[in-house]
Amino acid sequence: ILILLRVNLLCGGRSLEHAISCGMYEFMRECIKQNDVQKVTVCNVFFIDRQGKLFHFGIGDSSLPTLDEIRQRGTAFKLEKLTELLAASDAFTFSLLQGQDGEDGTIQGVAKFFRLPCNLSSPGVVGLAFDKHKQTLIAEAMCVDLLQPMHGVCIDALQWHKQRADLQPMLGRPCVLKPNMAGSSYGVQMCDALTESVIAEYAKAVSGYDDLFVVQPYIEGREVTVGVLWSAEADEFVELPVIEISTTSKLFDFAQKWSSGALKLSFVNPLDGACLKAEKASRRLFRSLGMLTYARFDYRIDNDGRVFFLEVNTSPGLMESSLFSKMLHANKLSVVDLILLSYDAYRWQESREEKKRSTIATLRGAGHQQHMTD
Repeated sequence: ILILLRVNLLCGGRSLEHAISCGMYEFMRECIKQNDVQKVTVCNVFFIDRQGKLFHFGIGDSSLPTLDEIRQRGTAFKLEKLTELLAASDAFTFSLLQGQDGEDGTIQGVAKFFRLPCNLSSPGVVGLAFDKHKQTLIAEAMCVDLLQPMHGVCIDALQWHKQRADLQPMLGRPCVLKPNMAGSSYGVQMCDALTESVIAEYAKAVSGYDDLFVVQPYIEGREVTVGVLWSAEADEFVELPVIEISTTSKLFDFAQKWSSGALKLSFVNPLDGACLKAEKASRRLFRSLGMLTYARFDYRIDNDGRVFFLEVNTSPGLMESSLFSKMLHANKLSVVDLILLSYDAYRWQESREEKKRSTIATLRGAGHQQHMTD
């Protein structure tokens, strides 16, 4: 007897990346509908609109609803009700939330505190990975044998003028500016020669949605992205192809990412030396930082073959056009397989957590006995 995994889907959110999360839901909806061998059954869809209103749509015997159907026929709740509804559903929750709320450790912290079965890594890991400056420093420190230092700086958007000395080495050089905590390449900008007027203008724009921004030297060369997929059951990495990204401009920014025909994607020769370094660094960081199931790591490779870390995404896009989806498809895997691998990782992690809880309870009991003796 085939036992289907009961799943909740969580999507939408209040972040700048709301539309990306919605697109991910629609793609997953199509994949589940078209899946020949049914492996999961979606019980509930939880949708959060841009204003933070929660909509719950119980599936029952009906097919997966469109987002319009969820808004029109779903039951509306205050967002505070989400934890209670997820806990009562007795199903595995696969979160498609992006950006703040979805990738900054917020929902991960809620899930961990209430022990909700879901596809989310620990809040500390995810929160760190959402901070572009800190993740770069850690990646470079942990992979000194594989990566070149970027020498970027993190700037306070409201007090950038107090960090003129930090910016001085990059003035007049081609640079990339990006919000410190935003996803989907939102707000990423390049300038051919960094000036204080460019910094002032960018600081004013970014301060509306982020306190900090990062300034990095532009690395002439090519951009590649490495997917990491881990099977908890086999305790091994699943091979995924590395993708090289070619754009019509020098920068892989928000406009390039979401404009039709702006990108040229190609699978890299698996024996490419620089990409092998990037893969090794990615897997080292994935394991050492305690990430779960999947992530995507972005790099620049200069004309001398040196590898520079750009960022890691612990919840990469999962639309049809998304880079990670293309990696899965190349290995004859689908987002349904990703849900199943995520569930395996959750069970693996939960077994470790249960052992820790048991040990803590034993130690707590021993401490109580000692206190009574004293």
